[in-house]
Amino acid sequence: MLRFLKAGLIAGTRQLVAISLITSIAFLASEKVIFEGAPEPLSHPDISGFVSPVVTWAYLLTAVGFALTQNKTLMLTAKRIGHATRLLGGEHRSEALAAQFIIAAILFAFLALRPPPYFLTDVCQYAGCLPAAPVVWAGTMTMAVAFFGASAHAAIRSTD
Repeated sequence: MLRFLKAGLIAGTRQLVAISLITSIAFLASEKVIFEGAPEPLSHPDISGFVSPVVTWAYLLTAVGFALTQNKTLMLTAKRIGHATRLLGGEHRSEALAAQFIIAAILFAFLALRPPPYFLTDVCQYAGCLPAAPVVWAGTMTMAVAFFGASAHAAIRSTD
């Protein structure tokens, strides 16, 4: 089963690396703003209110980029999906699979743009890092966007 999801797994892993880099850059940029001009700590509402949407959109754009990237793994996964759908019979099975993956990717993209659920907010507040809740939520949801988007891309390519 993992053979048919390899492109999505690779895209999700790449998204995790991108999330780490984007978060590090955003944290360093916000620290620079704090040290140079703002007298308040990192939990200042103006800074966290600005950083969170920018970071969320950066995550989402990289996830879409990874989903649309065509590479050797994607073509191998597409070939495997195409072979499996031909064995099962029926000419529209891979289109149905692609549609399901696309719907999932779009739903996760919308979830990434929404605020985190109360459970995650409460856990982050208990841990003492409340500003991390939107970043963790957006990062997790965009990993799913990359996974389902790349899987949809492979399913669409399998019909070629």
